[in-house]
Amino acid sequence: MIEFYEHKSRLAPRFFYRNFIELVSKSDLSHDEIVNIFEKEVNNKSTKDYFGFTWNLPDYFINHFDESIVKSFNEILKKKAEKTPRILKNCIYPFVSDEFSINSDFYKNILSDRKLLLSENEKFFTIGSCFANNFALFLRSKNIPVINFTQFEDLNSLGSNYILFNYLIKDKKNLAENLKSDYDRLFPEENETSREKAANHKVNQILDIRKAISLADNVIFTLGNIVDFYYPDNSLIPKFLLLRDANANETRKIIAKKLNSLNSNIRLSTYSECQNYLIKIISSIRHINKNCKILLSVSPVPIKSTIGMINELNFSALEIDCVSKSTLRSLLHEVLLNISITDKDIYYLPAFEIVKWIAPNTNTKAFGEEDASSEHVSNILINSICDYIYSSYIKKNT
Repeated sequence: MIEFYEHKSRLAPRFFYRNFIELVSKSDLSHDEIVNIFEKEVNNKSTKDYFGFTWNLPDYFINHFDESIVKSFNEILKKKAEKTPRILKNCIYPFVSDEFSINSDFYKNILSDRKLLLSENEKFFTIGSCFANNFALFLRSKNIPVINFTQFEDLNSLGSNYILFNYLIKDKKNLAENLKSDYDRLFPEENETSREKAANHKVNQILDIRKAISLADNVIFTLGNIVDFYYPDNSLIPKFLLLRDANANETRKIIAKKLNSLNSNIRLSTYSECQNYLIKIISSIRHINKNCKILLSVSPVPIKSTIGMINELNFSALEIDCVSKSTLRSLLHEVLLNISITDKDIYYLPAFEIVKWIAPNTNTKAFGEEDASSEHVSNILINSICDYIYSSYIKKNT
């Protein structure tokens, strides 16, 4: 194995915490002596080389020092961190990997303030997958009223949700006609009664979603992916009518065959298509509820399968997922940059960034810790994200 970093000097500022443990481990020092040395060392670090520090105590310090010393260290670092304005902290990518941690204090220290104020007395509606579902469970554990519309990851595509939200703003008669037409076109092999029954069931489900949004103080929408189904004329196929269960790997071949019979295909939606979909989804929410706060996030959970998808570059499912998530995060930035000027009650929650950028710098297994699934964010990480949002932005009842 090539040692790419063998020439890196231990004198570099980022080695501060490791060097400190090495220093005090060589001597038989008292509690007060260890704390005094640490405080002196920390306060001496005032040059520009230490500007990228967050001054968050590394998690591994807990294994080296007793609880009282760790408490003293945290108090010293807190005072040090307070000397750096938050706006400056937000402008610098955290420099020292040892400082990364999955706790609310670290998140609050490095993530920008959303200027968001929620209340335990407010009603929540969550839709999407992953974060939306998990946050709904978390809110319920706090006895906060929440209604959740569950979608498994592959179903939670932007184009599919665009059609769903477009249906949400139709009156019942037009909604029923549209859905009946969809079922007739997609399932001609089924009998008329079966298609009509399925359409009526979907009408009632959509009306329930619309009612929940209309009554919500806060709507949380998690974006999942940009893999969508298209007719030959590039109009969207209602994906939620075809994908009826979470076993996408087992059903994808059947769906691919169905789409092939319609001369249709599965492909990644383009950036401009996605931008249009997201803008119209937000407009639909506002059409239903003019006063709710809209909280958007990106799911870190990967797509399940790319079987049957148009893939000219022959990218793997992993690469396709990267393209999908990158597109979603980029277009969210572009859309929010413009829409937040006219809509002050729309926010982005950085759950995706915590999973993809913070967790890998810690000893936390981001996915599958409990069930060995690469699709399930580990329990401790989900809890840390939910706790961060709850403790930062939800006003507690007094």
